[in-house]
Amino acid sequence: MSSFKDFVRSDLNTFFNADELAELHTLDGVEMMAIVDSDGFEEFSGRSVEIENAMQGIFTSSVTLFVKSSDYEKPNVGYRLKLDGEYYYVTGASEAAGLVKINLIAHES
Repeated sequence: MSSFKDFVRSDLNTFFNADELAELHTLDGVEMMAIVDSDGFEEFSGRSVEIENAMQGIFTSSVTLFVKSSDYEKPNVGYRLKLDGEYYYVTGASEAAGLVKINLIAHES
């Protein structure tokens, strides 16, 4: 008898194929199917006037990345990750039912 978790894991193969949501990406030098959700750029917003003045003209790019846990291990917050040739910092990561969700941020000027 299959459990609910078994059904969820088998459904991951549906989402992680080129005909559905996933695309081939290079993550830390390894090509794998991944789903990338990009929010674009926003101007940096600091928590104090001093930080705000120092970061004026700096923009942040935020990305949410989804990969199968069998393809990539959940990274720690603060880890510097390379996605498709660009460096990002991990701001959050979680793993559930065979899926790793990674929140990334990069600073651009």
